Amino acid sequence: SKIHDEWWKIVQLIDRKRGDRETSISDSMATTLEIRVLSDGTVDKVGVVRTSGDTFMDAEAIRVNYAVKKAPAPSSKILCDDGSVYLHWQFSRGPARCSTQGASLHCPKPKKK
Repeated sequence: SKIHDEWWKIVQLIDRKRGDRETSISDSMATTLEIRVLSDGTVDKVGVVRTSGDTFMDAEAIRVNYAVKKAPAPSSKILCDDGSVYLHWQFSRGPARCSTQGASLHCPKPKKK
């Protein structure tokens, strides 16, 4: 809920920044992040997988996730080989905003040695 509340504030700021004339364009704006959460729930890394094309929006999506600092510890059933959980999560300006429907688990492929 903390992420959703903070993201809603950012969406409102984006709306004020862009104005009514650009609302239909900005409705389709979305950034997809990869969020690495450690086994104890610590938000460890956040990066852009797909940019929205708006540096402010991308940076704020990253900031909102780092602000969480610690989430509930994930179930051991969903941990990747490195003991972390990786989420690909879409943050949009449109009605879905940061719905969990835009989130999926992702385990990176092991690096070849």
